[in-house]
Amino acid sequence: MQLRRLILAVALIPLGCAAPFSVPLGQCPVASAPPGVPEDSALVVHYLGVSGFLLKRGDDVVLTAPLYSNPSLVEVVLDHAIRPDSAQVDRFLPPEAAEARAILVGHSHYDHLLDVSNIARRHATRARVYGSPTTRHLLAAFPDLDGRVVAVEEEDLGNHERPGRWLDVAPRVRIMALESHHSSQVTLELPFSPQPTPIHVWRGGLDHDQETPPRTASDWAEGAVYAYVVDFLDTPGGRPVFRVYFQDSGTDEPVGYVPEAVLREKRVDVALLCVGGDFHRLRRHPEGILENTRPRHAVLGHWEDFFVTQDNHAVDGRVYPIPGTDQDTRDFRKRAEEALHAVDPESKVWLPCPTRSRFVFAAEGGRGRPLTSRP
Repeated sequence: MQLRRLILAVALIPLGCAAPFSVPLGQCPVASAPPGVPEDSALVVHYLGVSGFLLKRGDDVVLTAPLYSNPSLVEVVLDHAIRPDSAQVDRFLPPEAAEARAILVGHSHYDHLLDVSNIARRHATRARVYGSPTTRHLLAAFPDLDGRVVAVEEEDLGNHERPGRWLDVAPRVRIMALESHHSSQVTLELPFSPQPTPIHVWRGGLDHDQETPPRTASDWAEGAVYAYVVDFLDTPGGRPVFRVYFQDSGTDEPVGYVPEAVLREKRVDVALLCVGGDFHRLRRHPEGILENTRPRHAVLGHWEDFFVTQDNHAVDGRVYPIPGTDQDTRDFRKRAEEALHAVDPESKVWLPCPTRSRFVFAAEGGRGRPLTSRP
């Protein structure tokens, strides 16, 4: 396992000199409900892996697209055939996913969309899938999802200057999609090149429905990229009690920011931010989005080695970052903590483990202080 990790990291991603970073399974962060706060009235945030989260308040459940199948780095780089692993999905997907009314897809790369059709057809059978037109075209290859894939069109998108259209996904849950971007995946120092070369693969989108499922990683075109605001309401059509911001790729400021008109109604309670990608080349990420949303909690996803299945974490006894990104992961967390504490010293940043990290946050009046936690 460690030899494989070292070979792949040396071959494909420049390594730093710092000691390998990892999170032992016994130290995966969790947060319980504060004293006197019933869990049904709190917001549950369960990290599923890569950019997957399960968001739950009472009977209302929203998923962001998780990945359990985890093709290897060799399969991805050499563009071998990949496919969903139903056994992994069945083993690790929380049972609460069956109650989901929405699955949010920020972009359509394989590590975000590969398992969505499986989950929507076999587990979250009441959920609609929300994403870009490319998301809809890719999932058209699965006829039993017909009518359950919603393409958020350009006229319904918000951006940092103006709100988009609120979409009701359940009586007490609404979402707003925001224009976003995808960073380059990595920067390589190439021979004979005077400058580092950023690599951004699988760009572009689709303009027609696919008749057969994508076969390789490159078949999962990126499409338009969205971030989302998710509101859990006190009553059907009422006011937001919990507000969540979700992104599955980092951006240059101010792309992906929540417009001020939305934030004046309510601040963000929890920001779900993407660590993966070449964030060092981005302009003020994560500082800018944290200053914009001012969340009480930031949970950092898409940081772990998603080229191995979650079974491998148990074998190693710890969760490792994406190969070659040990120092990057530490830097991102430190920068996020410094930026968030500058706007709210009581706020908290969490680096979660797939499946094992589950957080319960109280509404803003209770400040969301966990009863027990391991940061």
